[in-house]
This record gives sequence, structure tokens and C-alpha cells, in this order.
Amino acid sequence: ACMPPFKRDGMKILDYYRTKLDRLNIRISYCKEATEEGILSYNADLVVHATGSTPLMPKAIKGLNQNHVFTATDVRQNKALLGQQITIIGGGLVACETAVVLANKGKQVTIIEMAEKILPEPLFIQNAMMLNRMLQHPNITTKTSAKVTEVMEDKVVIEEDGHKEWIECD
Repeated sequence: ACMPPFKRDGMKILDYYRTKLDRLNIRISYCKEATEEGILSYNADLVVHATGSTPLMPKAIKGLNQNHVFTATDVRQNKALLGQQITIIGGGLVACETAVVLANKGKQVTIIEMAEKILPEPLFIQNAMMLNRMLQHPNITTKTSAKVTEVMEDKVVIEEDGHKEWIECD
């Protein structure tokens, strides 16, 4: 449910990895506290501590704690009741993938990114090329070199070149 439709073919590689791990008798433990005693009890040759990530909620942006503000995970798991005009704070990989999914559902999406370009972090060139093409969707608008300062009930306040601007959203 959390995976964008355009990445669903990637499930085939995950199935392949599961099969290989089973055949090699490699155990994976999920949702388990990593204590020293527990790790040593596995008598493992190698331990990989893959903790996942937590969405960043910058304290400098006022209003992020409101009921109409959601994480990309909430949106992608259909846990968010969304209007038609969506503003996404940040222009990284997850943000851009989420924008494409929403635009394909008919939503009007504005991506606000502080860096000079969307997708500022390093990506595989093929991924970046594909996603940049998808971001040309008519329902997606991007604003770079812009900083979100506040989230309000029906708009987001941004600062761009020292000027304040309001982006409507619902």
C-alpha cells in the first residue's frame, strides 16, 4: 500500500531476495529490540542494524502539529483525508514520488524545496531521469530556493528571495 504504483515491479526483486535468503538460511528479525544479550544469542557472523527512518518535522516551521498536516507515509498508506490542493514540504525522493502519486489521482500538488533544485540528494541517474519526467505532470508545480515558515488552515507561508508568499491548500 505504501509503494507508488510505478515501483510495483520492484516487488519481483524483493521476492527474489526472500527466496535467496531462505535458501541460504539467513534469518531476519523484525520489530525486535537490539540488546547485547539478544544479538550475542544469535551467534551471528554479521549483524546489520537497519532502523528505518522517522519523518522529519522541523520545529522552525509553525503549524506542523495541526490535524490537516500528514507525513508522506500517512498519505501513501491512505491514512490521510486530503483535499484537492496539496502542498508538499521538501523535494526529495519520497516527496517527489508522493507528488506523482497524488497528481495521478487528480490532485493539484505544489512541492516546496529549500535547495536550488528538486531531488537535491544523489540518486541513481535512471531513477532521477524517470522521476524528473514524471514531475512534468500538469498537476505538479515546484518551487525551489523557497523556505516554508508556517502552515495555516488553508495555506502555507513561504519565504522566497526575502519575500513572503502564500500557497493555498486544502
